[in-house]
Amino acid sequence: MGFYFYVTAQDVSEAKAQAEYFASLISNEPYDCRPAVDFEIFTGLTDEECIEIALAFSETLANKTGETPLFYTDVDHVEYLWGDRLTDYPLWVANYDVSEPESIGAWDSWVGFQYSDTGNVNGIDDNVDLDRFTSDVLLESSDTELPFIDVAQDNWYYKAVASLYDAGLVKGVSNTVFAPDEDAERAVPVTILYRLDGSPNVSSESVFADVSSDSWYADSIAWAADNDIAKGIGGDLFAPDKGVSRQEMAVFLYRYAVYKDYDTTKTDSMERFTDYDLVADWAEDAIKWAVGMGIITGTRSDMLAPDAAATRAEVAEMVYRMMEAY
Repeated sequence: MGFYFYVTAQDVSEAKAQAEYFASLISNEPYDCRPAVDFEIFTGLTDEECIEIALAFSETLANKTGETPLFYTDVDHVEYLWGDRLTDYPLWVANYDVSEPESIGAWDSWVGFQYSDTGNVNGIDDNVDLDRFTSDVLLESSDTELPFIDVAQDNWYYKAVASLYDAGLVKGVSNTVFAPDEDAERAVPVTILYRLDGSPNVSSESVFADVSSDSWYADSIAWAADNDIAKGIGGDLFAPDKGVSRQEMAVFLYRYAVYKDYDTTKTDSMERFTDYDLVADWAEDAIKWAVGMGIITGTRSDMLAPDAAATRAEVAEMVYRMMEAY
């Protein structure tokens, strides 16, 4: 069983609100298939407005449900409108009276193919849509979807890693290894947040001398710098391969929340932690917010360890907690 939502939004704000409403409707319902985004209203909208609305809805729905939704559209719009901006979301394409879709645009493959709207089903008087689906339409259990041999169900970070992996936000250091206890590089959380924002197009080049244009994190870091989410370490350097500290991680998340216009007024005192005086001045607001939101809870009940490197598991957990909070 599955659910889909017919998007009627006319701007990004409406798209986010509709996605949140859809997520709330299905939050307590069991379903086996990926939730689907049905986008068919184009009148009065420019191509770019359509894309931004579709991205906002899909991104918000993925964040709220923890699942990557299907994207339903017709073959004409697959061909000329969507480009590669929506390809993070599996394609469900409508193309009637043909044996295979005539185009899947920038997608590598389709997950759903609606080939007729004149089907007949016993017990239903009117015509119905007929579709073919691959197994990728299903929400498989985390046991089968998570390929990492070093992430077990009883690990404290399992749910975070599984949720972020399913949403396409994290990858392993190899196809089968996540390396949860390794220090995360500064490029890693920036890339996760870039993906969380829908991997928007980046027009500017990196301003950092140590970030080459062909590196896997080039777009992520350029996006983060453009939106004041991450800054360099000085001297035109970003240090993408340097371990990210726990307080840097809090700052990245806090600035992302500000960038997304989330409510960041909920804070808490740092003084219950014995090492609160080690928090850098530039990180104080972020740490207070992260503590208040439950995003950072300390390495022990009484220690923040702000200068300690955040592990890959800790980075996944912090991002997951922020996603859950908003």
